Amino acid sequence: MEKSILSFRNLFSDSKIVILSDDYDTRQVQLAFKLSVSAYLLKRINFVTLVKSLELVMLGESLFPADVLKEIGKEHGVDIHVEKEVIAYSPPPSNSGRGLSAREMQILKCLIQGDSNKVIARRLQIGEATVKVHIKAILRKIRVQNRTQAAIWAVSHLEPAPAADLSGIGYGSETIIAAAS
Repeated sequence: MEKSILSFRNLFSDSKIVILSDDYDTRQVQLAFKLSVSAYLLKRINFVTLVKSLELVMLGESLFPADVLKEIGKEHGVDIHVEKEVIAYSPPPSNSGRGLSAREMQILKCLIQGDSNKVIARRLQIGEATVKVHIKAILRKIRVQNRTQAAIWAVSHLEPAPAADLSGIGYGSETIIAAAS
């Protein structure tokens, strides 16, 4: 794993690195921490938590499992106290997409994929201003504040989207994902 991270770091020095693993290995987490990896997450993480975790990483936060950090602290004689806080987003009650036009449903599916307004406009062959109008209508109809909440709403209320491709540089049971800074 160390070689993969170092070679990736050499190629993309300004990128943030997130490791997805099958399980937590204290030594691997400790190594990732020493190599300035931004996050160490489990592959079985749910979609919403993954998106929120990646958003936090892009904001400059580091994410490591609390139990593993406590163990590392014990090994180095440091007492680490972790407050566990659960932040949840509950989408407002909905009508499961009724009232949304076919075009709005297409745009919602693009939002789930994280597409920008420009990408959506090109994909659907409409103007960027038209995309903005549709997004404002979607936000109003499903009663959410922003495009991220709309994507979360769509994931929980519309038919499932294809699984995310989480491929990256593989190393055993770990996968390294990079996010441009």
